[in-house]
Amino acid sequence: ALWNHVRNTFKADLWVWLGDNAYGPTENIMSEKRLAYDAAKQDQYYSSVGPLAEPKIPVIATWDNNDFGNSYDVGGDYNCQASSQAEFSRHFDLPTDDPRHPSQQDNQQYGVYSSHVFDKPNATNSTDGY
Repeated sequence: ALWNHVRNTFKADLWVWLGDNAYGPTENIMSEKRLAYDAAKQDQYYSSVGPLAEPKIPVIATWDNNDFGNSYDVGGDYNCQASSQAEFSRHFDLPTDDPRHPSQQDNQQYGVYSSHVFDKPNATNSTDGY
């Protein structure tokens, strides 16, 4: 299975979701979006050998049209953007002090973009360009 290879063959240090994290409803129904996210997170392999299994594989994510809205016809004027972002925050267990998290209220970042800096595991200070 995919997650067995991610963990045991490739020995992933990080998993990056680049969108299509969970396919939800075709309408603006947040309860169905939540069910789709929950089904993805509770997938037998994702939870037993994927990023959720011990030792955990760190996960970072962004969304695309299917995560954000109801397929191909949404943009900045989408009326469920805040609700979609809240479901994203819940699914990816964003800490409450994350600027994308709804607990930030008026200071909440609009959108789920983020930046991260990672060191290579067991990295040394070298000049070899890695």
